[in-house]
Amino acid sequence: MKLTSLAQHEELPSKIIGFIDTRDPDSPDSPDSPDSPDSPDSPDSPDSPDSPDSPDSPDSPDSPSKREKAETNYVHRKEASGYLSDAKKRYD
Repeated sequence: MKLTSLAQHEELPSKIIGFIDTRDPDSPDSPDSPDSPDSPDSPDSPDSPDSPDSPDSPDSPDSPSKREKAETNYVHRKEASGYLSDAKKRYD
């Protein structure tokens, strides 16, 4: 019995081809087409919550204002619990 690696297996390329999207990006059925109604990047949907045009929107979990508030609150809680001051004493 000869052992071969998975990359040398004869059926592997045909299985991979089945998962490759070979549609033309300009075809109307393609989800990447800007004319497709299902496309998340469609310019016809300005109310899209995943819109990259509004990175600082209040609903976005990655918005800097929410992140800064969360980090500041975390630091204040650590200071209030004495954790931060104890750490400074130990490592000074």
